[in-house]
This record gives sequence, structure tokens and C-alpha cells, in this order.
Amino acid sequence: MNKLQFMARLTMLPVLVVLSIPVSGATKPAAVSVCKAWKIVEKPGSHRKIVVSGTYYEGLEERSLYDPKCTEAAWVDIDLRSQSNRKRLEKLLTVSSRAYVSFEGELYGRPIPDPKKEFVQVWGRGGQRMRLVVWSIKSAKPVPKDVPY
Repeated sequence: MNKLQFMARLTMLPVLVVLSIPVSGATKPAAVSVCKAWKIVEKPGSHRKIVVSGTYYEGLEERSLYDPKCTEAAWVDIDLRSQSNRKRLEKLLTVSSRAYVSFEGELYGRPIPDPKKEFVQVWGRGGQRMRLVVWSIKSAKPVPKDVPY
């Protein structure tokens, strides 16, 4: 490496240091309820990175995120990038097959309609209008027994 190349790299060092300093006051995004999440992805073909909360249910052929307060639900695909809270969620599901969770991931609306097909395309076996690919489990809590499925 010649002197000119060395000087060029040396002048880039302060820029790299400044870019790596975290911004003070930066906040984590608040979790959106599954009821409100539909408004974010209601346009066919839309998707967004999101932190979403609701009641997670896992059955033999179904994994969904829902809220008894509304009719919206999301089909859930687990593709964890972080194992944090995984054991806690598994333990809760063993007891009652559901848990109140906050998931981070990619939320998808309905697929773009195929003009060759006469039916509306939906996600999963439950026919949900949303699909959530879960990257991390932010929290997992038990659902009180008096909360309906």
C-alpha cells in the first residue's frame, strides 16, 4: 500500500466512527395490534417489516396470530433469526396451545390477484388475509383462561 492509499483510508476513519455511533433517543418501534396491522397491508401485494402483537395459536395444521377483539388474523410462518424467548413460547404452547406474544418480522397482505383464477387468494389453511414471517419473539406471556379462543 503506498502513502496515497494509506492517507485515503485514514481520512475515511472518522466517517466510519461517526456512522457507527448509535443515535441517542432512538426508540424501538412499538408493537401494532393485529387488528390495526391489516390497515398497513390491505393493498394486495403489500408488505412491511413490523412488530405486531396478539394471541398466537398453534394447532396441528394451523399457526395464526389473532385478537378476539376483531376478525383479522394472520397466518404465521416461523423463520427465527434470534432464539430469544423461543423456549418460553414453547413452554406456554405446551400448556394451552396459545400465548399472548409480540413478534417482529415481515407482514404480507393478500397476494396480487391472478386474473386467470376466479377465487380470492389467501394465506394458510384458515384463509387469512395476512401472512407474518416471524424473525424474532419479542415477548411471550400466558393468556388468561377466561379469554375466548
